[in-house]
Amino acid sequence: MPLSKRIAELSPRFKYALSLVLALLLLVFIYPFKTTIVPSWRFLVVDDHGAPVRAMNVTEHWRHYLLESEGHEEITRTEGDGQVNFPARTIRASLLRRMMARINKAASSSGQARTDASASVVLWGSKEYETTVAIYEEPSPPQSEISVRRLP
Repeated sequence: MPLSKRIAELSPRFKYALSLVLALLLLVFIYPFKTTIVPSWRFLVVDDHGAPVRAMNVTEHWRHYLLESEGHEEITRTEGDGQVNFPARTIRASLLRRMMARINKAASSSGQARTDASASVVLWGSKEYETTVAIYEEPSPPQSEISVRRLP
């Protein structure tokens, strides 16, 4: 018996329930769930002696390698007390998009491409201090203090 005939013979109540379940499944697959790439990152920049470093450039870089083709960055400066505060970085993507992206990555790179999230900060632009890089690695929390070395 053909499938269309079997469906036609189902009770209206069962057809309604089946339609509802299929619609819910579709919604789950296309709803853009939020993923945090890096949580809010607040840290203190200090020198070799533990003193706060003022007016130093800080660039935060972040990217989700599975869901984004390019990274992002934001530049700021340390405050008068050496503090820096970056908000949480998130991305939204549906389960369908995530599955398709994973299939595309695997097919195009023989399974060797990165598919995780990544974030880092670069402290730079001071004549008194070395350029310094700090990397955020899940599941650890972001660093709360970053030390920069004074140039000789």
